[in-house]
Amino acid sequence: MKVECGRASGSGKPVRRRQVLWGAAGLGAAAWLGPVAARAAASYLDGRTLQVISGFSEGSNGNILMQEFSRALERLLPDTRVAYRVNPGGTAALTAAMLAESEPDGLTIGIVDMDSLVAKTTGAEVYDISEFSIVGGMDRDADMLISGAASDITSVDDLVGRDTPAIQAVRSTSSGAYFQGYLLNAVLQTRILPVTGYDSGARELAIRTGEADLVVAGVPNARRLVNDGAGQILLRLTDVPLPSDFGDVPALSDFDATEEFEWVVDFLNTSAVSHILGAPKDTPADRLQTLRELFTAAVADPEFVQAATNLLVLEPIPGQEIEALIQRLLSGFGSFAEGLAAALACGMQLAETGESCRA
Repeated sequence: MKVECGRASGSGKPVRRRQVLWGAAGLGAAAWLGPVAARAAASYLDGRTLQVISGFSEGSNGNILMQEFSRALERLLPDTRVAYRVNPGGTAALTAAMLAESEPDGLTIGIVDMDSLVAKTTGAEVYDISEFSIVGGMDRDADMLISGAASDITSVDDLVGRDTPAIQAVRSTSSGAYFQGYLLNAVLQTRILPVTGYDSGARELAIRTGEADLVVAGVPNARRLVNDGAGQILLRLTDVPLPSDFGDVPALSDFDATEEFEWVVDFLNTSAVSHILGAPKDTPADRLQTLRELFTAAVADPEFVQAATNLLVLEPIPGQEIEALIQRLLSGFGSFAEGLAAALACGMQLAETGESCRA
């Protein structure tokens, strides 16, 4: 079934294709897939327990993915016990805290995310991704903004100049979707209001029942909502390619952006690396290298690849490249903290009052 999406613009104005800072080729992902031998057949892990900490709520696609990844590690390490630790809170911030407090002995890895850079910059007391050694990332976010069938929203134009804000269901004030809603407002002058308290299951229920107008979702959830007639795709937040059955979904970079916040488009593309595994910062270099090689082998494991195909567009990225990307993120957009604060303030103003912050 072909997945249908909302139109890019009803204004008739030409849209612009922007050159993003990073793409699949720039991250070296295309050349990195395929079977890779795990060098550590007899290593410091023999006879030990390797702990993998989830950053996702139970029942979510992310949790299923990490369970499959842990099983792939078990197949690679017959002499090592792999303990998958479910995160009851289901938040990457909690996982990061647990990981930061673990011994830097190469026996614990867990989910860390790019959104933590935004949360830390805005004053949240969290461990951000730059405080960890990065093992590897599985993909780049193909997040889409979806309107519920019960809403009156059929295009991005319907989000501009509304009398009342469009409610976006999000998990918490430290979640990526929370910031994405406000950043979209700043870029497009839309009126999206993120409302917290919705885990992955609650977000989907809210969009289906009309309790919320909008939700940000990845490929599996977006496909299910659209094919069930419960939602319509308005745009994709990054330039990450979608599976062919989605058709021509407009990207944020296709729209005219508020000049002051054009950098946000590139920022979202640059920070799209997702499902990232990290280790404590002081993990010895040789053990970190072993973990990176194990990650490479695990994401190329045929059983894992088959399971992951139903959950995301698998595009593995080496840990050292992600660390370089983080440094470029922090230094590549002028004053990151000041620019981000201005964009979020603009987005909040639009959401709460409808008053434009266009320069």
